Amino acid sequence: MLTKVFYLNEQGNRKNIEDAIFPTPGSANLVDKLFIVCDGVGGHSKGEEASRIACDSISKYILNLPTGHVTNSDIQASVESAIASMHEYTIEYPEAEQMGTTLTFTYIQDNGVWVAWCGDSRIYHIRNGKILWESKDHSLVQQLIDAGDITEEEALHHPQKNIILRSLSPKNLHTKLDIYFLKKILPGDYLLLCTDGILENIDKSAIYNILKTNELEQNKQKLFLNYCKGKTSDNFSMYLLQFGKLKPIKQPIKSIYLAILFTIIIVIAGVVSYSLLNNVTTSKEIYKPLQDSLQANKKELNTETKMLKMLEHQIKNSGKKNR
Repeated sequence: MLTKVFYLNEQGNRKNIEDAIFPTPGSANLVDKLFIVCDGVGGHSKGEEASRIACDSISKYILNLPTGHVTNSDIQASVESAIASMHEYTIEYPEAEQMGTTLTFTYIQDNGVWVAWCGDSRIYHIRNGKILWESKDHSLVQQLIDAGDITEEEALHHPQKNIILRSLSPKNLHTKLDIYFLKKILPGDYLLLCTDGILENIDKSAIYNILKTNELEQNKQKLFLNYCKGKTSDNFSMYLLQFGKLKPIKQPIKSIYLAILFTIIIVIAGVVSYSLLNNVTTSKEIYKPLQDSLQANKKELNTETKMLKMLEHQIKNSGKKNR
């Protein structure tokens, strides 16, 4: 579960804002499970519409799943739904055919968190200010870094740093996402979803200073804004999520009890049916096999109950050790 949610969705020094976030600014709360941050690309080609459509379509698809349980395939399907919506938009507005958007996505489940991304918007898993995991950009400079042609420091000021190699676009109906499941989320951990505008002035050392345990300022939104406001040429948007304890997966103990009880009922029904079909009329002939069956199943039930109690005891002890 979440303990705090912070967001930014700022224009920066651009003429308009092409970033979009879900939930919409100011509407998120601690019971929300789905968070999206997008950075529209295309300038005059309606980048702001691409990011808006992505947030709207993906959120509707994911939140309308009947089980509330998300899979890798669900995430990919939600993105394909968003791209199809963009394609429909370009039929009405042909000038938008070059539009596209980056994507960062997170969905919180009981046993971990799904993350997915496309483009150069980024996701960080942070504990006590230290980055434990981060997404890898789909960008030209990242390819140059991976090839050893430039360093990460050189990439920050590279003249082609804004060239991305993947985006959600109506021209590509099957854009590949990177999808990952984060299992080890501890109380106090943060997930940061952000556009590249945030990263113009916030590097790993700044993230450490903002999110370290002994930082007195509790309003992290204010701290991020202080780094970016008036200094960032691009739009800058983020969701910063602080976690409490995730719910453990419950063992289906009760269902086992019910299965045993159901088995006993079936046995009793079978004995009675057999007696009736064979014209057994005396009470002894009817109830003697019934009593024997009940006695046998009672012993089985007692044995199963003892085993279940031992299993429950082991699960509880295991949980205590893991803490």
